[in-house]
Amino acid sequence: MKSIKKTIVKNTIVFLRVFAYNNRNIIEKELNRMKETRTIEFKENVTNTFLKTVSAFSNYDGGMIFFGVDEYGAKRHYNG
Repeated sequence: MKSIKKTIVKNTIVFLRVFAYNNRNIIEKELNRMKETRTIEFKENVTNTFLKTVSAFSNYDGGMIFFGVDEYGAKRHYNG
């Protein structure tokens, strides 16, 4: 069962990377149009405040956290 879960996780990560790569121009344009709100948060890096943000979103009404993007919606490189 563990190997099945690992395979699913691995395949999901590969899919997301390919999707992001193939749609990078569209994604970048949309990110540049977006602003931070109560339900949208940009994180340039994963820091110790990450869990606080996740907790706040779960206590509010959910939301989206975008990594590798600065607070103004500009794309930053994120390796991970």
